[in-house]
Amino acid sequence: MYIITAGTLNKEHFFKEKEKLSILQRNLFDVSMDFGWQLQSWAIFSNHYHIIAKSPMDSNNLKKLMIFDHNAEQAPLNKAEASFSTPY
Repeated sequence: MYIITAGTLNKEHFFKEKEKLSILQRNLFDVSMDFGWQLQSWAIFSNHYHIIAKSPMDSNNLKKLMIFDHNAEQAPLNKAEASFSTPY
């Protein structure tokens, strides 16, 4: 069992919008399942999250899971960000 915390750069509240928070949660769930981790509990906020997860037999993929999760969020978040941006 692992307790994992991750946050945004400079504690910026990047996930203020409900859509962005949903993208973060969906990706966290999907990537965890893809890597064989079972989420037991979670708390997701606008600038950080905490998860309690049960690892697969070989937990050496934790670093890959975290890198993959944060990279997987980029495309959908960039798309969401574009929809919130106001053209000049």
